[in-house]
Amino acid sequence: RLDVFVLPNMNCNFACPYCYEEHAPSSLSADTEERIIAWFETNAPNYKVVLLSWFGGEPLLSFETLLRIQRRVQEVCRDAGVTFNSHITTNGDLLTPDRAAALCAADLLSYQVTIDGPPDIHNVRRVLKGPGDSFDRVFANLCGLARADHRASATRLRRAAR
Repeated sequence: RLDVFVLPNMNCNFACPYCYEEHAPSSLSADTEERIIAWFETNAPNYKVVLLSWFGGEPLLSFETLLRIQRRVQEVCRDAGVTFNSHITTNGDLLTPDRAAALCAADLLSYQVTIDGPPDIHNVRRVLKGPGDSFDRVFANLCGLARADHRASATRLRRAAR
């Protein structure tokens, strides 16, 4: 099995008080994106299973790039007869129903979203950089994900022990 983590950026749309990341604005260049695809084209056929995991900052800040790479790796694995799985760790704020449907269509079916407790606790710990609270949007997006595709694994809600 080949397990690969891709960090399409190191930025975040949250400003959580406990976070240790610097969240520098960043993104993958077109050249790096093509090199990632070429690397998968060379290496994926040597394995029975490929697991592509998305991490970051907040990977959905680079949604278009993530979706392009996801679709290409999905295609590479299909053409090579390799089982393809993928996973994303996201804060859930940008996981709108339309995005969830597009990601599920590209076989991104495993999601890890952190909820730091009930709304009154979560909204203090999971602070948006812009105005407003995050709990209601994240929860609505998780409900949208659940409706987007029955193949999406039970969304793992992990109460942070912070």
